[in-house]
Amino acid sequence: MKTRLGCVLGLILAAEYVAPSAHAQPTSCEARPGGDGPRIDEAGFVPLGGLEQFVTIRGDDRTNPVLLHVHGGPGIAFSAFTSDFASYEADFTVVQWDQRAAGCTFGRNGEGPELTLDRLASDGVELARHLRGRLGGSKIVVLGHSFGSIVATEMVRRAPDEFSLYVGTGQFGSFARNLDSQIAHLRASAAGDAALLAQLEAVDALDSRSTQKFGAVNRLVQSRMPAADVGFMQGLPSRAAAVMGAQALADWQAGRQASGSRLIQQVAGVDLFASAPRLAVSFVVIQGGDDHITPTDAAREYFDALEAPAKDFVVVEGAGHFAHLTHAPQFLAALREHALEAD
Repeated sequence: MKTRLGCVLGLILAAEYVAPSAHAQPTSCEARPGGDGPRIDEAGFVPLGGLEQFVTIRGDDRTNPVLLHVHGGPGIAFSAFTSDFASYEADFTVVQWDQRAAGCTFGRNGEGPELTLDRLASDGVELARHLRGRLGGSKIVVLGHSFGSIVATEMVRRAPDEFSLYVGTGQFGSFARNLDSQIAHLRASAAGDAALLAQLEAVDALDSRSTQKFGAVNRLVQSRMPAADVGFMQGLPSRAAAVMGAQALADWQAGRQASGSRLIQQVAGVDLFASAPRLAVSFVVIQGGDDHITPTDAAREYFDALEAPAKDFVVVEGAGHFAHLTHAPQFLAALREHALEAD
């Protein structure tokens, strides 16, 4: 097991986030063929769990390792933001999957049936098998972000033979422990702030698995996020409007709302310490050092408890909850290294 803390890598980008312009996004939610050359750039609906779900596949060389991005939220689909992952496409064939009730998948099906964590994980395993058949059979590198780390961890636990490597960022471990860690960080920053201390006293009385407590704590956290995250989150709505047509944008927004309202109570019961104490695949966490949404010490606690054939914990200094997007060069360097080792 390797650990690199502090100096390895330098619901956000340094104050003025500008998305990469390479490989600009075509009209979202439209199917397109992948072409016959080395580069692949395709999109379409794939039947997963009896529901057609939108998937994009992009990369400079279709023989590269497949990187399946399992988005967070719940419901924050990234198929329209492929330019954010343009720097990954030289080394990976990048797959974006609009989970059921998210993005273009919501646009086609609405909320659809079985909107559960269990069903999302089953859909993800089915997608991995589809991708292996579509792209040459090699095992998949899965990247789970935030809420997506819950889904991706369960995918790997259920079907380890489909995956070469698990990578988590904004890594989740336990709903209750994550809340406790957020509160501890807020208390540490509350010296002399009587208003914040009073708000923390009020939320302390709420049950640790309460979604009311989750909402109250996260409002406080989001009001004190690092600049890297503030810039990203503030810019996301305008960037969404720039890359999506009116209907796709409406579906993306409605999917976020539907997914959140349907799934948050299920997330409140998640404890990966109990449900996924071991994985049969190498486990890597590449975590923003200033992540206040899924605090790094909470992510590290789950990392330390998990049993896996190999593990590494990498801290991206200066990054927050969206380290893979706001600090892509540093994140990609670590990801590339581990993907080569797992190949």
